[in-house]
Amino acid sequence: MSDARRDPLFDFHDADRFRPGRACDGAVRSIGRGAFALATIGLLGAAATVRAADTCSAKSPRHAVPVVELYTSEGCNSCPPADRWLSRLKTDPQTIALAFHVDYWDRLGWKDRFASPAYTQRQAEQQTVNGARFSYTPQVVVDGVDRKDWPSIATPL
Repeated sequence: MSDARRDPLFDFHDADRFRPGRACDGAVRSIGRGAFALATIGLLGAAATVRAADTCSAKSPRHAVPVVELYTSEGCNSCPPADRWLSRLKTDPQTIALAFHVDYWDRLGWKDRFASPAYTQRQAEQQTVNGARFSYTPQVVVDGVDRKDWPSIATPL
């Protein structure tokens, strides 16, 4: 068989493999080439992973940043000032500002396109731990504490 038709990784067509006393040597040589190729590919992949790890990193600051949650709704006429207040916070990299549009105002005729039952459920679950006596909008929760005084909270936090 000519060299042009041989598989470079696994040389199963090697005539030397079938000569007496050479069968194992040919098989080892064939498998050895394939294993070398696979090992080389594996090492290249590992090197790329190490290089990527060197260039990509993330660190948390030494201090904890505040998490601000706003429970809001497009159907709430008191919510726009709170929405604007939260919008100012989102530009501060030292604050995590989250808006959750609740859906309980939807049944009153103003459908909030951002509302989700999951956000309403989240607010109800938060109520049991954040000190609020009931769910309402706009509700601001800072680091798990209900803050009715949100308009007076200095920004940045």
